[in-house]
Amino acid sequence: MKNPPNSSFVKSLGIKGGEAQVLMLHDSSSAVSSDDAKFLNLLENLNIPYLTPASIIVFLLKKGAIKRDESRKLLGNLKEFVSDEEYYLAMDEVENDN
Repeated sequence: MKNPPNSSFVKSLGIKGGEAQVLMLHDSSSAVSSDDAKFLNLLENLNIPYLTPASIIVFLLKKGAIKRDESRKLLGNLKEFVSDEEYYLAMDEVENDN
């Protein structure tokens, strides 16, 4: 997508609130971060790049912005809000980061 979706297009998708605002602000040089599975599915269908909070933590670790212990702690804080699969995949990346 070259231009952010306009409000009538966003309304036609049936989303509102913060997710609608995020979608209208998105441009082709950015990605969206969300943990809402329904919204992520919509982003996928619209070919809009996205990151989950767990993937951001792994990214920050790999870039050296945070340490392994901090990554574990942050993922632990997310555990109840993300799927088991996402949590364990992210934790595996943290534990096996070289």
